[in-house]
Amino acid sequence: MKLNSRVRGIIIRDKKILLIHRIKDGREYYSIPGGGIEEDETSDEAIVREIKEETNINVEKYSELFNYKWFDSEKDETKDFTYYLIEKYYCDEIKLGSPETERHCEENQYILEWHDFEKFFDLPNYYQPEVIRRLKELVSIK
Repeated sequence: MKLNSRVRGIIIRDKKILLIHRIKDGREYYSIPGGGIEEDETSDEAIVREIKEETNINVEKYSELFNYKWFDSEKDETKDFTYYLIEKYYCDEIKLGSPETERHCEENQYILEWHDFEKFFDLPNYYQPEVIRRLKELVSIK
């Protein structure tokens, strides 16, 4: 069994959360920006890199929220997610970056969208209900 370590960044602005609307292989769902931790990279390094790659956002301050593991039986691997709250950042323009722009096509879409944070908990097809539960407990809107 393989371990797949990943990071995700919760980015909130004006009571909205930044999500990636995914349309892939006929399925439609939402994902929190982030990705895999590369070899010889820490999760702290990975969150800064992944957020820049996927959103063009430069992370200045973040804090770890929680860790979440689940077994993906289709790939026979355990996915180990570390979730961060992106507390301070700057960006000229939010836009999809590499390598997602290279994979983006009609059958594999990555669409950056801001959603009302409170409505995020009711979005259809968010694939990790345990993450929703934990976010409700940990993240407050100021």
